[in-house]
Amino acid sequence: MTVPSWRGIATRVDLLRSTGPRHAWRRYRQDLALRPVLAGRGERLVRTLWADAARELGATVTELGSSRFEIRLGQTSTRIDGQTTALNSQEAVVRAGDKPAVYGLLSRAGLPVPEHLAFRSGDARAARTFLERSPVPCFVKPADGSGGEGITGEIRNPGELRRATLSASRFASRLLIEREVPGDVFRLLVLDGRVLDVVRRLRPRITGDGRSTVEELVLGEYDRRLGEDGALALKPFVVDLDCILTLQNAGLSLRSVLPAGTTVTVKTVTNWNRPEENMALGTAVAKELGADAVAAACAVGLRLAGVDVIAPTANAGLAASGGVVVDVNAVPALHHHALVANGGATARVAVPILRALLENAGPAASDDC
Repeated sequence: MTVPSWRGIATRVDLLRSTGPRHAWRRYRQDLALRPVLAGRGERLVRTLWADAARELGATVTELGSSRFEIRLGQTSTRIDGQTTALNSQEAVVRAGDKPAVYGLLSRAGLPVPEHLAFRSGDARAARTFLERSPVPCFVKPADGSGGEGITGEIRNPGELRRATLSASRFASRLLIEREVPGDVFRLLVLDGRVLDVVRRLRPRITGDGRSTVEELVLGEYDRRLGEDGALALKPFVVDLDCILTLQNAGLSLRSVLPAGTTVTVKTVTNWNRPEENMALGTAVAKELGADAVAAACAVGLRLAGVDVIAPTANAGLAASGGVVVDVNAVPALHHHALVANGGATARVAVPILRALLENAGPAASDDC
């Protein structure tokens, strides 16, 4: 059993002041129930993903352990651990995990990134100055890592910054504060200089029924994710600081009752959304936006990358739309391209990825970089 750090305990206590003990107890029980459910879902998803791609290419799959596979085609083979492949070098993977360094690489490549500042969790003075310099709200996030953990948006004052810093410091001592940019989140999956697929990812939302509080609707969605047998979602649906501040900015609280049919955003971080909030666009986006994503992957030295951008539209390049690159993922979550609302438009992205692995298993930079 993992013992929570003092930061983890302090974050829970801070959140408890906003949610109350009854909510915290129900959340605790839901979290316990979800852990084995998510582990099984994740294993089934990656097994299906790679088995389907292998079948398409006429390859054979040998399961080596939990979510670990050897896939062979003739005399050529490759090994995959979950969704981690051998396409990217370890050096490039480490580089991609350092978000401030990635922003520097992207800027030098001429790509727009959010206004940002790196700081240490124990000294937020520069972050406070950054926050107070503009009325535009900010995000705070760990400077290392991925998956949406520890990210809080809608930060508007020093008190909220302090709380967000505490939350993010559970995951890293180096943090980033950055200005929020209007627009939707688009994930562009890049392989060897070309875009395989694009998904528009909406922020998590709930819809009122005229009777239930926001808290009841959020907990109900969590129960739904627990009860569904399919791969409804690979993350819980929780009230955290990001949720509290998002509701506050909309003039709402956990006790608010939404009119029937009224839909509101309850979190800024898309990682916790549902398949119904993801829309597969294929490659029907502006060629300039695709070129931006390819350039981002090349700047970081990745053959395979999930490039996240925030932009008002996918029908223009970032410079024209005012969009920015917010992340370049060295181990892109391929399930984002499978768990979408328009399932008939799902791109089988694992097929070209596996083909590239079997044709050239060793990591190398793309010829287009």
